Amino acid sequence: MSKRGFRKQIKSLELRIEEHEDKITTEKGKSQIDEGKMRVTTLRKPKTTEIALDEPLSTLLEELGEECQNTLKLLAQLRMSHLSTEQIEDILAELTASVVHLHAHTDRLDDLISDQLEKF
Repeated sequence: MSKRGFRKQIKSLELRIEEHEDKITTEKGKSQIDEGKMRVTTLRKPKTTEIALDEPLSTLLEELGEECQNTLKLLAQLRMSHLSTEQIEDILAELTASVVHLHAHTDRLDDLISDQLEKF
């Protein structure tokens, strides 16, 4: 990969880090539960018993969903015809950052899901 391609990857990763730092700062500043997130993370068993997901799992799944959407968007962009070399490089740089992000969010995720299942 060219130096320009690496610089684009680094820039894309730096933007992801900034996004996470903003999210962390926002969450630390909250004094109460975000009802919108609770709506998404509340499951219903038959007979209307509600079970809320553990907060770490809930947060990881929400961020995983966001990153999956971003990855799908980038893949759709790559399928477009008549892209310039620079556009392809930009998309691939962002896709690399997205894959790294997905990898980070799925590390030990299976353990968190198993732990949650055991609570049911």
